[in-house]
Amino acid sequence: DRGAYFMPGADEWRYAPSLEAASSGRQLDLYLSAPAGTRADVFHSGSLLSGAADSEPPTVIVSDPHELPELAFAPYLADEGLTSQFRAFQPRAVVFHSEPFTHDVELAGPMRLSLRVQADAPDFDLWAQVMMILPDGSAVRLGEDIRRARFRNGPFRQELLKPGEEAEVPFEFFWTAWRIPAGARLRLTIAPLNSPSYQKNYNTGGRVGYEDPADARVAHVSVFHDRAHPSHLSLPLAAPWPPPNASTKSP
Repeated sequence: DRGAYFMPGADEWRYAPSLEAASSGRQLDLYLSAPAGTRADVFHSGSLLSGAADSEPPTVIVSDPHELPELAFAPYLADEGLTSQFRAFQPRAVVFHSEPFTHDVELAGPMRLSLRVQADAPDFDLWAQVMMILPDGSAVRLGEDIRRARFRNGPFRQELLKPGEEAEVPFEFFWTAWRIPAGARLRLTIAPLNSPSYQKNYNTGGRVGYEDPADARVAHVSVFHDRAHPSHLSLPLAAPWPPPNASTKSP
């Protein structure tokens, strides 16, 4: 009556009545911060903090349908794996790093990312990736997701953005379990989705799949990260292991 799941980092199998029970129901929220606004590259990144800043200018992501950022790292695509870091260096990407964790933290469940945004186009696509950066500089991908603004509230509900409208774009990553060791950091990378692997979005708000490339619009997406408009990454904390008053042996 129990299921097994593996906890990487702890290198052990664990058991729970359900995937939901593997999580404690608590979460660690890390808030995006960039006091100077848009960051230039992975070496001049924003931060992931325990609380939202009082006041900051937004980070601006430029989505230009005329561009194909993957050309910049095409030689690496064939060998891309869970430890590949090159996407954080792609053109137009913005990056946020947490401080090194002071103690081990165990995750179990789906990570979630909430972005508070405003754009000068009715639609756009964004891609987000979360990586664990170990003290030696190596990395492991924890999750990746994409979102189209018009479907931000569900795949069967189209809502184009209006000029000046602020909206929440929620990301939900696949269920995962990891022990993040002390000294490791998290890296959040957000970028416009302009890839031959996905349906093209010309940011016009037109009928999906029937937009005219000649009408393509460059979207400037402001991602807010202040106390009034907090954008944040939520990490699901694992339930205690071994469970109190329970055997950890397999049935």
